[in-house]
Amino acid sequence: MSKNAHANRQECHHSSTQESRIFQLLPQFKDILLLIDSNGIIRYVNPDVRRLFGLQPEKLIGSNFGIPMTGDGNALIDILRQNSNMPFLGDMHVNEVRVDDDIWYLLTIENISEQRRFEDFIVREKHRLAAILQDFGDGLIIIDNNGQVELMNSMAEALTGYSLPDAQGKHVETILQIEAGQPFGTFNKFLNHLFRSEKSVDLGAEAIMNSASGETIEVQVVGSGLTDPGQQRNGASLIIRNVSTRRKLEAIMLREDKLQSIGLLASGLAHDMNNLLMGILGNLSLTQICVGDNEEALATLERAEKAVERAKQISHKLLTFSKGGAPVKETKSIVESIRESSGFALSGSASVCQFNFPHNLSLVDFDETQINQVFQNLVTNADQAMPEGGLIEVSAENVLLQTGEVPTLLPGKYVVVAVSDQGVGIPKEKLSRIFDPYFTTKDSGSGLGLAVCYSILRKHGGFLKVESQENVGTTFLCYFPASASQPKKSTSKRKPVKYGGGKILIVDDEYMVAETTRILLEKIGYNCCDVGGSQEAVEVFNEAIQIGEPFDLVILDLTLPGDIGGEEILGLLRQIDPKVKAIVSSGYSHKEVLANYEQYGFNAIAAKPYDLADISHIVYDLIRKSRSNAHSQKRFAMKVAN
Repeated sequence: MSKNAHANRQECHHSSTQESRIFQLLPQFKDILLLIDSNGIIRYVNPDVRRLFGLQPEKLIGSNFGIPMTGDGNALIDILRQNSNMPFLGDMHVNEVRVDDDIWYLLTIENISEQRRFEDFIVREKHRLAAILQDFGDGLIIIDNNGQVELMNSMAEALTGYSLPDAQGKHVETILQIEAGQPFGTFNKFLNHLFRSEKSVDLGAEAIMNSASGETIEVQVVGSGLTDPGQQRNGASLIIRNVSTRRKLEAIMLREDKLQSIGLLASGLAHDMNNLLMGILGNLSLTQICVGDNEEALATLERAEKAVERAKQISHKLLTFSKGGAPVKETKSIVESIRESSGFALSGSASVCQFNFPHNLSLVDFDETQINQVFQNLVTNADQAMPEGGLIEVSAENVLLQTGEVPTLLPGKYVVVAVSDQGVGIPKEKLSRIFDPYFTTKDSGSGLGLAVCYSILRKHGGFLKVESQENVGTTFLCYFPASASQPKKSTSKRKPVKYGGGKILIVDDEYMVAETTRILLEKIGYNCCDVGGSQEAVEVFNEAIQIGEPFDLVILDLTLPGDIGGEEILGLLRQIDPKVKAIVSSGYSHKEVLANYEQYGFNAIAAKPYDLADISHIVYDLIRKSRSNAHSQKRFAMKVAN
């Protein structure tokens, strides 16, 4: 330590009574950092300099920094900070104090580190809250006590059509053009009630908002009062939720619930109807064999077959409502089916179709019979909407849907087919109900046509929507998922009855169906046995193997009321003979087996009602293939043995 510093300390010890009193009082003032005499000697140091600056107080006392005590003392403050390794924020001030006849200086500090950290925290939280509000799924508007807009998030901007700069300062009624329903009647009454209420206030049902873009949407508005820290009312927040999309989804779900209820009834009716038609069609085939070349009798039977075919189409319509109406799909272009079904629908009509299909239209996985039914219905409706005839435009395009773009559809590639007319249009109040079962706008309509179309599109993984304006026209849009598969080679048309030979087991709970099928097959050369249940089927099948006369083929009805079904029976038969060949036969399919029969272990399908020509080719091909494979294996085994 220097001599001057030592002398200064001695001087401090011999200070006056006034100095002593000052040194006794200084520790009580936490904001006093240093006391410096008129010679620039540090006479007192607050112990907090160790915490604030990392400096040792005992080394500062008696030091002379040689700094003139003028201005605000920033030079000394800078030296203190330069000698510190600790972050510190604060405001420092130099004040004069008279000691006896001398002027000393007090260096005081206001530590604002905590305050600054708090302010930074508030700024960060403000930005974070602003980001949260911007990403909020509903519209949010903050208004002051006069109803003027202070803040809007991006969703509120999108709903109202106003940007925040355009909306700020305007009364909220100018921004929110709302026609309120119950219980308030008007938006103004809602706001008045909101500013008087201590709780959240719901605008109520049936609130319609007209955005700046002219769009009309149904909204739900909930308001809550805002208060300042003193619990004084400081404006209000309004949350605006667009419920139009939700309403559309609810309507779709309700419609599909109705279709499901109808489907439960339709599936049972279709199953029973197909069994009856099977008996009729089978016996017509037998009769054709019996009458030989009698042309008059054959013509009569042919007319009866056509009537059965019409009944079969009605049954097929019923199946589209039921779980058994799963489409049996093929991968191919949908264009030809649209052209054929549209032409058929307009036969004898004054209307004409104009087609517009791109050459690169994606392939679609679809059931041709069902899709023909869709476009026959849509084109027929378009024709009937123009009593004097007119132009029906049918076009298609490839589209890439984004998430939420079309309700219930996943994002991805789709083919969209549009059927447009220039007819009378559909009244707005009826538009939301046209896909409901039994709802019709026609005096003589059944109300099933569009409901069937809707159901078929949904079963194809697609969607059907409508756009219409009275006295302008209507457009139906059919969405089909684009296929990722390649088209299969086309199969040949139905051939004449094929005669063959072999042993066949028929399992069907309907005696008439089982008997008719047995007689049909016996007429064309097969040895058949028919049973009505699973237990009898297993016993007969096992017995045939035991005596060395196994069945070449089994025809299994998929549904046996009160018993296990064809799929389970096939599993039991496979335990006896893993190589058993089986045909699944059904009037409807609960598990979509008819659409994917190979995945369930079957070798072929025979959808009821089938005629003799249909079943003869299926049976002949399976037995021939089975015997060919067995013969090849036998020859291979003999060759190996030799």
